[in-house]
Amino acid sequence: MKNNKIKRILTSVLGMTMALGLCMGTGIPVHAANEVMEGTEDAPADAYLTKELQVAEGVTVPGATFSFQFEQVKEDGGAPTAQMPAITDKTIAYTNTDTAVPDASGLMKNKKISGKILDGVTFSHAGEYEYKVTEVQSVTGYTVDPDNETMQYSKAEYTMRVIVNNKADGSGVYVKYVVVDRVLNDAGAAEAAKVTPGDDVTTNAFTFTNVFTREGSLLDGKNPLEITKTVTGDAGDKTKEFDFSLTLTKAATESAAVTEYPAVITRADGTTENVTVPAGTAFTFKLKHGDNLSFKDSLPAGTRYTVAETAATGYTTSAKVKENGGTETTIDNVTVTNKLVGDHENYAKYTNDKSVTPPTGIIINNLPFILLIGFAMGAFALFIVAKRRRSMR
Repeated sequence: MKNNKIKRILTSVLGMTMALGLCMGTGIPVHAANEVMEGTEDAPADAYLTKELQVAEGVTVPGATFSFQFEQVKEDGGAPTAQMPAITDKTIAYTNTDTAVPDASGLMKNKKISGKILDGVTFSHAGEYEYKVTEVQSVTGYTVDPDNETMQYSKAEYTMRVIVNNKADGSGVYVKYVVVDRVLNDAGAAEAAKVTPGDDVTTNAFTFTNVFTREGSLLDGKNPLEITKTVTGDAGDKTKEFDFSLTLTKAATESAAVTEYPAVITRADGTTENVTVPAGTAFTFKLKHGDNLSFKDSLPAGTRYTVAETAATGYTTSAKVKENGGTETTIDNVTVTNKLVGDHENYAKYTNDKSVTPPTGIIINNLPFILLIGFAMGAFALFIVAKRRRSMR
């Protein structure tokens, strides 16, 4: 009885060993089913890669084309020969009309998938072919402005193995499996992982991620953000200083290392004062009529801001606001809350109005005299009427 049990265990182990050896001998990859692209003679296996472009809100997607290169690494475990086919660079193109979808953090993402990587590639014999896949560290169709824009390219690296089998009738070969493994992540750090290279953009993990940033208002040729002061009205004091506070919230694509932004206050007489505005903390400043605070090529699109003016006695305050080049709106309040700095024009133009009030108190003070005069004139009129009546008699 005991011997029979041992025999059954040995038989099972032997069967598993033979199956594993068979898999290894035929080049069948040991991966989860969804991580292997498996084909047939009629529908050979293929693979797809994806590009994820990340931007902050308020940033127009650049019309850039990204390229991906395939370097021949191994052929049947050895060095590539002339029989190992080259795979031409694959491209994924964006246009400035593409839209991005926000995630929970507010980061905007646009993900696109390539066509078939092996389309048009011909293998001359059965075997295993290995390629290293990386992103070209530049784009075509768009010139990144080095002074006002950044493109963070992916440093990811993948190994793509293509396993080719003979057809059953001996008439040729076909791609049986495609397997992709991540070697380096987007930051260029080692990160071994098996990935899914399928044709569904929502599940494909053969991904290269880029981050694109742009200065605010750049597309309209304006300063990223301007806050201005105008005093109006007959009684408006154009020498008076008005108190403001400004709080900035960093763009989702901004580095954690950035904690402040340079700005300049320009006075009505043309003099300037350089200031530093912290991120996430209220910054206080003063503006008189004709003054403004502006950020010059130093504030990324995707930043949000709240600016508040301390109420001034006797003045009516309003602000005209433009957000990312949209329609100008008027806010009848001292606070402009959580507005976006986009890559089109952005501003908050404050107006304080103080007009002369008619001195109605003078009329009230003279009212008794006016009443006496009116009474006297009325009495005089009655006297004249009465006198005429007596004369007529």
